[in-house]
Amino acid sequence: MTFKTKNECVTCKFIKPARSKHCSLCNKCVSVFDHHCPWIRSCVGENNIHLFTKFIFSHLLFCFLKFLISFYVLAMLLSWESKDLFIVNYDNWEIRKYLFLKVFIDNILLVMLFFWTGFTSSALFLFGISLIGRYG
Repeated sequence: MTFKTKNECVTCKFIKPARSKHCSLCNKCVSVFDHHCPWIRSCVGENNIHLFTKFIFSHLLFCFLKFLISFYVLAMLLSWESKDLFIVNYDNWEIRKYLFLKVFIDNILLVMLFFWTGFTSSALFLFGISLIGRYG
């Protein structure tokens, strides 16, 4: 299969470079088109993939900081609210489990924030690494 050098865009009416596609949302041809990103209101392609990668990693940093702060606050609450949970030697594990769960249930929004930011940080990290691996 040979590559046609005279590939004309139907909408733009000019000869497109290799590996370019026409974006229907931006109404222009984009070289090395990846996708149209609604967050940056532009197409991600050859000219701005480095900006999009910086955008992803800045959000990763912000999300990871929220993860660390929620972990720190949760650890402080756990140690403060359940001092006697770790100091007093309970013979009954049921009482210890009950007190531990009570701390988590009383702070359920913080626990949810901790897990959500952990999941989102992991997903953004993997997405950023795949961008670096694909475009170098």
